[in-house]
Amino acid sequence: IEDGVYTRLTEPQRPLAAFTPERALLVSSLSKTVAPGLRYGMVLCPPRLAERARAAQHALAQGLPAITIAMGTHLLRSGEAARLAGLQQKECRARNALARETLGAYLTRPHPDSPHLWIELPEPWQREGHAYAFVEAARERGVALAADADFAIAAPPPRAHIRLALGAPESRALLEEGLARIKTLLEDGPLARRDLT
Repeated sequence: IEDGVYTRLTEPQRPLAAFTPERALLVSSLSKTVAPGLRYGMVLCPPRLAERARAAQHALAQGLPAITIAMGTHLLRSGEAARLAGLQQKECRARNALARETLGAYLTRPHPDSPHLWIELPEPWQREGHAYAFVEAARERGVALAADADFAIAAPPPRAHIRLALGAPESRALLEEGLARIKTLLEDGPLARRDLT
C-alpha cells in the first residue's frame, strides 16, 4: 500500500505501484493538496482487488455526497486540481525556505516540498519527557507542535524530535513569528518555561 496523499506537492515521479501493478495499491486524496475541506479519496489497485477496495472505501467514507464526488471529479478532469496543487507546492516551498532559514541547524533532513518538518531538540531538551515539555512550552507561546512519540508505532527515536506543520499558520508572517518563538525556545532551553510564571 503506497501513500500518495502528498505526491501532488512534489516533482512528478513514477509511483512505486507502477513497478508492481499486480500487487500494489496507491491511495491518494484531494484534501491535503487541493482543498482541505474536500474529502475525496482515490485508490488505484489491481483489477482483482477493485471490488474489495471499493467496498472498503465505501465503508470508510459512508458514501460521499454526490456534490463532493462531482466537485472532485470536476477538479481532476478540468485540470483545476493540478493548478491548485501547483499553488500549494509553491507556497509550501516558500514556507519551507523560511523554516530552513530560521531553524536550519535544528531541522532533520528537510525536504523542500514537505509540508511538515522535524526539529531535533538540542540538549537539555533531550531528557525523557522533555519533548512533551517543549510542545507545552511552545503552546504557552501560541505555537502548536507535536512530539515525535505521537507518531511512533513502537518506541520513539533515540533523539527527541518535534513535528512542525508549515501550513497551519494563516500567513507567512504568522509562520515567521512562530518560527522565531520556536528558535528562542530551542536556544533558551527548559529553564525558559519558568519565565512565564
